[in-house]
Amino acid sequence: MRKLEQPPRPWQHQCVRLYHGTLEEYVSDILSRIDLSVSKARTDFGRGFYTTTWLEQARRWAGQVAKEEGRRNSAARPAVVYFDLDRDALAALGSLVFVRRQWDAEDYWSLVWHCRAKGTHRPWDIEQPMHGVVAGPVAKDYRRRYAYSSYDQVSFHTPAAAQKLDNSPKGEVPWTISSFSTSTGRL
Repeated sequence: MRKLEQPPRPWQHQCVRLYHGTLEEYVSDILSRIDLSVSKARTDFGRGFYTTTWLEQARRWAGQVAKEEGRRNSAARPAVVYFDLDRDALAALGSLVFVRRQWDAEDYWSLVWHCRAKGTHRPWDIEQPMHGVVAGPVAKDYRRRYAYSSYDQVSFHTPAAAQKLDNSPKGEVPWTISSFSTSTGRL
């Protein structure tokens, strides 16, 4: 067993920082209010506002969105916003959490298939989602049950969940040249 050279800082029930990759043109709208009606259906956990705990993942997503949008709009610029969410506020919401991403994680893959097919994580035909927050791995190819090895997602699905983000400290992450990954030549 390895001894830690430097222990982590003491646990203080810190806020969890969540990141969202987007386009510069949407930053002010997102920071003023999360609008769930503009979110896409048929995503891993259904219609919702998706975040991650990993800044680099959000930067890569923002770069991908800007690249796709750049085909139609050359002025599209990537951006990342952050939210510092109180853990107690997060715990107060109805949550569903998936830890495993392996091929045999039947509950995770069953939900992803359902959401990709129906657009919601509600198992019956009711418009309101069952859980305010869903967290887990990011599916890369859900038909073959393949997930990214180091990506995560925390998605918000109800107005009460979106309001927790709206009421949290938040801002835009500065986009610098160091945001660009030199090892891959892309975001």
